[in-house]
Amino acid sequence: MANFLAGFTGTNRCKATLMNKARHILKVAIAVVEGHSLLVVRKRSSATFILPGCKPERREDDMEALTREVWEELGCTVRDAGLFLVGDFSDVAADHRNTTVTVRLFYGLLGGKPSPKAEIEECRWYSPLCERDLRVAPSISNKIVPHLLSAKLLPRISRRQSKAHFARNRTRAAHISDQVSYDIQPRFRR
Repeated sequence: MANFLAGFTGTNRCKATLMNKARHILKVAIAVVEGHSLLVVRKRSSATFILPGCKPERREDDMEALTREVWEELGCTVRDAGLFLVGDFSDVAADHRNTTVTVRLFYGLLGGKPSPKAEIEECRWYSPLCERDLRVAPSISNKIVPHLLSAKLLPRISRRQSKAHFARNRTRAAHISDQVSYDIQPRFRR
């Protein structure tokens, strides 16, 4: 390390040290869309919402990892029908310094109603065009949502439609709150 830093001085030496300590994470995730909303989860001790998924364990392919983690975190199965790979999206990792993440994103449906399990504290339906103040991972806001919108995998909703959409979500949340413990609390911008 000393040889690496020998050519740097002052601020450049600090930047070189940070570059040398940068990490990279590969995560497999699923985009589950219902209406105009995307399913997001929040882990305990984090304020940032991310997509359901995980880092694959050794000797585990993407689908095995995704299936295992969705079952452990949400108590649901991943439906094979209609499941497809959307692509890889890289950005700054949420809640990690000097770390980038590449999300290998699948698009599909879940079997069952999602509810927080294991390290997941909250799951909710996020409508990105209406809830701009919800704290989501940079990869979601910067890369994944724009791609899902442009590919028409996440339907657009106008501001006029948003009040009616969120009123339906509140009603739906009230009906299922006894059975499922996930949060659908819409936020309005005025």
